[in-house]
Amino acid sequence: MARFRLLLVNEFKLFRTAIPIHLVAIFQPTVMYLLMAVILVHPTFDIYVDRPTTEDGWALVAAMEEVGSPIGLPYINPILIDWDGGSVSRQVVAVGEQSGAPTAVQHYGLIDSNLVKNFR
Repeated sequence: MARFRLLLVNEFKLFRTAIPIHLVAIFQPTVMYLLMAVILVHPTFDIYVDRPTTEDGWALVAAMEEVGSPIGLPYINPILIDWDGGSVSRQVVAVGEQSGAPTAVQHYGLIDSNLVKNFR
């Protein structure tokens, strides 16, 4: 009988410690997520877009601006430029017509390995 009483007392002691352990298990991931959301920088991609001259071009720019990241912040930042069709140092997206259909074409310059590493 003494052994059963010791077992029962031990169970009550363990029960008292179970509540704080469960609270830590519930709140720790929440606190870590909130800290990461505040501290970490959200990723955005700056994409140069040739200034559109058609409705389809403006629709593409509007669609790029609407793309959001999983945390709700903008993901693509279209930067409108006046591009003359020459060589580019980075990616430029131009909307034009090919075979009678509006088409977005990406023009690339030389590939910078540091830029590629940053986009991974």
